[in-house]
Amino acid sequence: MAAYETDFCIRAAKMNRLLISFLILPWCVPLARAHAHSLPSPASGPPALAAGDPRLPLVFTPAPDSYVELDGTAAFVGSWYSRGAYVRGTVILATPRAKLQALFDPRPTVARSVAKDRSTPRLSLPLAGPPVGNLSIPVLSLSGNSPGMNHDMDAALKARRHPMIQYVFEKLIKANIRWSHSTGRPILQLSVLGKLTIAGKNRTLTTRMLVWREAQGHFHVQAHTAILMSSFHITPPSAFFGLIRANDRVSVIFNLDFVLTRHSPKRPTRP
Repeated sequence: MAAYETDFCIRAAKMNRLLISFLILPWCVPLARAHAHSLPSPASGPPALAAGDPRLPLVFTPAPDSYVELDGTAAFVGSWYSRGAYVRGTVILATPRAKLQALFDPRPTVARSVAKDRSTPRLSLPLAGPPVGNLSIPVLSLSGNSPGMNHDMDAALKARRHPMIQYVFEKLIKANIRWSHSTGRPILQLSVLGKLTIAGKNRTLTTRMLVWREAQGHFHVQAHTAILMSSFHITPPSAFFGLIRANDRVSVIFNLDFVLTRHSPKRPTRP
């Protein structure tokens, strides 16, 4: 008798739960749908920033007239060079556009007072994060004033196994401002730590750079650093069947026109 009563109670409890679900379900579904429409979609993520939003980082890319050049010397022929175009890369600055414009467009009174001062004040530009920068150039794009040297340069730099010369920014060491006497405009003097990769070997170098604005949205970067080819495990290239061999020391020259995105990559004609 006790077992029968227990089974009856269990069945009654199940029937009660089923009846309650039938009564409540028609009301729950519309409420759930209305609540779902009021919540943001989990796949949508944070709201997208508009194209002109000042919170966006500034992105710069090299214009077509940018180049990287290797300069050296060799017995009998003196100096030689090998220049490569097709520079690709990106520089990203997490700073407001207005602050960058104010840096290169100072108020006349400020410009005159600073220009009279012979010292080079430290650069003050607010950054929300560390700068990011990288460059790459195809080895086969290098061409210079000696056809024989060009051929041996490709072999010396191991173009087939390592087709790209690469530079990656790592750290800004120092930044000052000086003023051009000819234009009266500011020129940034930067000391930069970066990693240069040639022929599959990389070395961390300290490079001094000059940065100035040539036109609206165009920022010219000029840098020069000396390396030893042997430190990259490179045999100096030669010409005339090895009779003329380049010296180990080579200068790497960066001559870059960085264009701020949403500006024309074609430099405007100067007056």
